[in-house]
Order: sequence, then structure tokens, then C-alpha cells
Amino acid sequence: MTEIVKEGKFYYWKWKNEGNKDNKSSINYIRMKVQKKKLRSAQRRLAAEKRENTYTKIMELNENNDKQFFALVNKQRNARSSTTSILKVNNRLYNNSASILGAWAEYFEDLASPSVQDRFDSKFFNLVNNDIEILTDIFLSTREPIQEVTEYELNKCILSFKNGKAPDVDKFTIEHLKYGGQTVVNILTKLINLIFKTVAVPNNLKIGIGCPLFKNGGKPKEDPNSYRRITITSAIGKTIEKLHLSRNKSSIKNQQSRLQKGFTEGESPTVAGLVVTELRIEAKEKRLPIYIGLTDAKKAFDIVWHAGLFREMHKMNISGDNWLLFRAWYEDLTTKVKWEGNYSRGFKEKQGVRQGGVWSPTAYKVFINSLLKIYEENKIGSYIGSIYCGAPTVADDVTLIANDPYELQTMINIQMDHANKFRYSISEQKSCVLKIGDKSEHSWYMNDQKLNTPINATHLGIKRDINSKFGVKEVVPDRIQTARKTVYALMGAGLYGLNGINPKVSVHMIKCFVIPRLLYGLDIIRLTKTDIAKLSVYYIQLLKQIQHLPSRTANSAVLVLTGQLPIESEIHKKMLSLFRNIADNHGSVERSIAQRQLALKTRDSESWFIQIIKLTEMYELPSPIEVLDLVPEKHIWKKLVYNAVNDYWKNILILEARTKVSMKMLNVDNFKVGVVHNIWESSGSELLSVKRACVKAKIISGTYTLQADRAKFNGNRTSSLCPLCFKQSEDLMHFLIKCNSLEGVRRKFIMLLRNLLNDKINALLVDDLFNFEDNLLQLIVDCTKFQFLKQLWTTIERLSSSLCFGLHQKRTSLLL
Repeated sequence: MTEIVKEGKFYYWKWKNEGNKDNKSSINYIRMKVQKKKLRSAQRRLAAEKRENTYTKIMELNENNDKQFFALVNKQRNARSSTTSILKVNNRLYNNSASILGAWAEYFEDLASPSVQDRFDSKFFNLVNNDIEILTDIFLSTREPIQEVTEYELNKCILSFKNGKAPDVDKFTIEHLKYGGQTVVNILTKLINLIFKTVAVPNNLKIGIGCPLFKNGGKPKEDPNSYRRITITSAIGKTIEKLHLSRNKSSIKNQQSRLQKGFTEGESPTVAGLVVTELRIEAKEKRLPIYIGLTDAKKAFDIVWHAGLFREMHKMNISGDNWLLFRAWYEDLTTKVKWEGNYSRGFKEKQGVRQGGVWSPTAYKVFINSLLKIYEENKIGSYIGSIYCGAPTVADDVTLIANDPYELQTMINIQMDHANKFRYSISEQKSCVLKIGDKSEHSWYMNDQKLNTPINATHLGIKRDINSKFGVKEVVPDRIQTARKTVYALMGAGLYGLNGINPKVSVHMIKCFVIPRLLYGLDIIRLTKTDIAKLSVYYIQLLKQIQHLPSRTANSAVLVLTGQLPIESEIHKKMLSLFRNIADNHGSVERSIAQRQLALKTRDSESWFIQIIKLTEMYELPSPIEVLDLVPEKHIWKKLVYNAVNDYWKNILILEARTKVSMKMLNVDNFKVGVVHNIWESSGSELLSVKRACVKAKIISGTYTLQADRAKFNGNRTSSLCPLCFKQSEDLMHFLIKCNSLEGVRRKFIMLLRNLLNDKINALLVDDLFNFEDNLLQLIVDCTKFQFLKQLWTTIERLSSSLCFGLHQKRTSLLL
């Protein structure tokens, strides 16, 4: 390529020296253009070679190295930069790396510094600060020591952290502790016990690295509010935090509101969405209106008032040295911002809990818990029967639900009072109310500003509307759009049909990256038949595309070739798995709802739990009542559900496939869920093998178009005679076995195939296979029908794919 560039420059120099730039007929100009064409061609070849090498490596890593496989796939996905060359802070623009770094430090320092607003409760502020001083004096005078750490406990704690995380400010990672040996554990045990004893945390363990991460979602990159600060904390500090948290976790969980579903062991955040679903269905069946208030706290984690948090910690029965140590963590916190490999000046964090800290999620739950307790204890909001469900919450995402408009306003007022006392802000612009089942005029206010009452709004990633039957008509189109974007992002990793990676690897990528996004939240809402149909159409079309199959391919053929089940089965698995988790969460609000709905609701109810009854009957599983009475172990239930669902849909697929004339050559009896067909299994990681297999997939699924097929499509207005030999109707038998015009290609592969079988099996069996045209056709199209050849399936498939591809190429060239 370097030589081509040199020659191009040489001819350009000679053409320029001719003195007539308008002379396009000059031999030097023509030669320069030829060199440019050669250069572009060489660049395309180099790019194609690089792309093919990447695809080959992805396919090879899929077989033997999951970690590197996902790293390489993610590298192809994240080709676009998430940084910005311009940042706008306080109406000032910063446009170079050094000034942007300083602007980030200024922005985050402002965020970490308490601000005073007129609406904040100054009396409560003084009261809390006074309480903190009193509590500090009491706990210092009457010490309650923290339970000491053993070497075994420390070792177990260290091993629980994941590898591969970013190093802290001292270039220290958790791997240093994991592989440092027993000496490190001995020293660290003594250090931690000394910290627990003195309730004093060294300042160097409190230094964090703040990393601004872009949120995406169409937000402007120059706006700092479009970024989330994730703090990398000290590796030793995280270990101490985790050990300290373990000594207080049970006390906090016992005091935590039943409606808090975020960052809690044994709880699923999606359950908060399920509670909203059930409340809406309950209101509909009772013909009651329902009002859903979606509130949004501004920078919730970043502006937590420390003194208020310490006081709430005491209310959660955290006392003595445990309380003193927690307070010590939040004294003199320092952060440096990292941007494009450089560090800013350090600044003090006087408010907020670090996103990335071990204690932070639990600390925020403690901070907001008193608000939820007010709603619970005063029974303000909606019920399902006698079960209070008025404020389902996930961390900072508080949802207020009532069946009376004035009651909802009371709930909003209580939240604003809590915000004013605890010195945080609720966004009036982002908060809204969904008014369902009520056409009369109502208004709700927050800080004297009227809240929006849109026709739809997003709650926990699920778009809920006020007009459709189940209030979720836009969820499935949104999920499909999200999945489609994910597929587009994966195209750089070869996720497409012809010239892409092996569909076996593509299916693996779809299950890891696409399916979770496609099905998110669909297990906690009521889906209509139309919703299921839309999901199925998209999913089947995606599987067709990665196999380079035409749209007319039978759905059952597409699924059998990839070893997949209809997308509906995946939703059912998620629903049944979620129900088992609900049953196992004793004392939870969702378990109470399950018990009530299963006991009182009739079969025509739209309740989510009635759908669970129908699913257990459909798959012949233990009834929901039996599961509630005796909750099976998680792994036992998972295996039971997966086997039942897989068997049910597998039988349906096989029965459907046997009715399809186009699939008569495909061996559906060998279909196994999660196992791709021999066509793709035998293709390996060679791109040419994958391309050959794409032709074979069309043949085996009955969608490879021959002249006989064209005649059928056109009502016999077109001749079915072979356009190559003009002797017989060109059907699959003629194309693969009989056509004399293709004999030159066919003979070589048939001979190789026969020699292979002669060396491995009885000669009489070989004669039966090759002397009977039907047997030979089946051997070429799908050899898995012959079980006695099982050890040779892969080799036979590679030869037959090469044969089909060779015949396809020869036929195409003769017809041109």
C-alpha cells in the first residue's frame, strides 16, 4: 500500500509539473487516477481482512474463552466515543481537555457542597445536628465495640469481590489482596480490627476517583447533567465497608419498609412494577379510579444530607461503635475527577453517598426509609384487600398510588415535607401523575407548581398509559425498538446473515445481549395476543436474518435449525421463576398479595397471579398454592420449569414441522432445545464454511428456489424444465443428483463421500445409501436422519455443504 501511495504521488508530481492542470487526458493524470483506484481497492481488502479476522476470533473465543469473547464483542459494540470535546458548566464553555477536567471538578464540588433553599426546614436542621452531637457524646462515653474480624471472614470477603475492576488512586486493586498471600491477610486483619477498635478511618482510604459516565438516551454530551458520577473507591476501603455492612445488614433489613425493593437481598426491583400492575387491575375490576404519581428526586445519591443520614441510621438500630465508624467514613471524604487519563485537584464531599461505594445503596435506603414508613404507618394510599401497597419504591424511585385524588395530593405533600426536612429536591418538571379511570378534571401540585398529567409515562423502564386495556400497549413496541438497536450495535461483531459469523455464535450473542433487553419487564405486565404476535414476528425475523433465510421460511424450520423455542416460552419461564421467588420471600408485600389473589380471585380475573395458575396448568407443574405452601429449592424449580416448558414447546414444534411439506427433508426428531442443527455445528469458525452452510440451510428448509418452484408459484405459467439441461423438471432431486450439466462438480464430492463411508461402515449399507436416490438425497440434505452415521455427521455435513455450494455456484454461473 505504501508503494501505491508513492507511485500515486509521483504521477501527481509529474502531472503538476506539466503546467496544465486542466489536461485530464495526460498520461500522468490517468496513471495517478489508476493508482488512486488501486489504493482504495487495497484499503477495502485490508478492512475486509481485518473484519474477517475479528469475526473468526469471535467464533473461536465463543468455544473456549467466555471472558475474552465478551470483551471482544463489547469492543465492537462500543466503537463510538462516549466522551465530549465541549462541556458547558454554569453557562461557560470549556473546549480542551485541561479546562474540561477543571470544569468537572468545579461541577462535582458544587454538587458535593450543601446548598440552602428557603423551603428547607431550618428548625429540623438544628434539631438533627443537636441530636448528632448528643449521640456522638453518648456512644463515645459508653462504647459498644464492633465484632472483630477473623482471618477466615476477611479471606471470604476478599474472594467475594469481582476481578478486573479499575485500580484506586494508589493503583491498588482487589487482585493485590486476593493473590497477596497469607501475610497480607494477617496484616489486613490486624489493621481492620484496629480501625474497628478506634473507630477512626485513615484519610487515604477515603480518597475516591470520580468518573463521569455518559447516560446516553439522546442526552446532550456537553451537558454535565447527562453524566453519572461513578466513584472508584479504595480496594482496602471497600473490604472494610463490606465487613462493616455485614454486621449491620440484618438490623437494617428488619427495620426497612416492605415496599422498598431496591438493593435488597432476596428482593427484585421488578416486583415494584408488578405491584403497580396488580393495583391497576384491582382498581379496574372494582371499577375504581387510580392515580399514579411518579416522582423524581434530583441527583438523589449526590445530595444526601449526612447529618440526616446519621440520625436515620440510629433509628435503624445502628448504635455504639458501629454508628461512630459509619460517621467516620463520611468525614473528610475527598474525590479527584478522572478524565481522559488525567486527574483533577481533590475536593471535599460534604454531602451525598458515593455511587460505587459498598455502603452507598444501603445508606440511601436508610435515608429514604422514614418517608415510606410514614405512608405505611398512616395507611395513606392504595390497598389490595387489606394489604397496603401505596408507595412501591426502588431505591430513590418512589411511586405514589391512591384511589382518591385528594389522598394522592396528601401523599405528595408528605413527600415534599420530607424533602424539605431532609434537604433534597423533587423535580416538578420530571414528576407527573397518571390519571386512570377518571375523566373528571383534577390537578396536583408540588411546590405550588402544577404537575403534568400525560397520557403515558415511564416507570422502572416500562411505559404505562392511561387508555389501553392493560395500560401497557406501548411496552412491546418499545422493547422491540430497544432490541433492534442492540442488534444494530452488534453488527460490528458480525451479527448478520451472509458474510457474518456462524449463526451458532449469533444465537449465543442474541441470548446474552438482545433477549434480556427484548423481554425486560414483560414478565410483570399483562400481554395481549397482539403483543405476543409482535414479539414472535420480530424474534423469528431476527433468526431468519442471522441464517440468511428468506421471509417465507417456515417458522418451525427457523427455530429447529437454531435450537430455539418461541419467544413466548421465555416469557413464561421468567414469570414462573419470578413467582417462585415471590413465594420464597416470606413477609414481603408481594407474597401477601399472591396469597390473597390466589385465594379470592376467579379464573376470569385479569390478575397476574391468575395467569400463573393457567401457566402451571398448561405445563402440568405444581399449582401456585402448592408452591406457596412448600417452596421448592431454586435450582429444583428452575430445572422443573425449564424441562416442562421446553418439552411442551418442543412437541408443538415437532408436530408443526411434520405438517410442512417444505420441511420433509429436515430431521426434526433430532431437535434439541439450545443445540443448533448439524449444519451450523459443523461450520466451525471459517467464514467460507458459514457461507456454504447458508446455501445448505435454504435447501434443508425448502426455500432454495429451483425452476419447479417457480412453476408452482406462477401457476404453471412458467416451465418447470431445468434451465441447464432441459431434460427434466428441476426439483431438488434433479438439482442435487441428476442434472448432467452439474455432473462435473457433483462427481468429485460424491466420490469423496463414498470413500469416507467405505472406510467407516459396512459396504452393503454404503450401497443402499448411494444406489437408492431417495437415500442419497437424504444423506446430502440432512444426514442426521441416519443414526448409524452419528460419528460421521460432522464430516458428512461439511462435504455435503461443499457439494451444495459448488452446485449452487456452477448453476448460477451457467445461468448468467
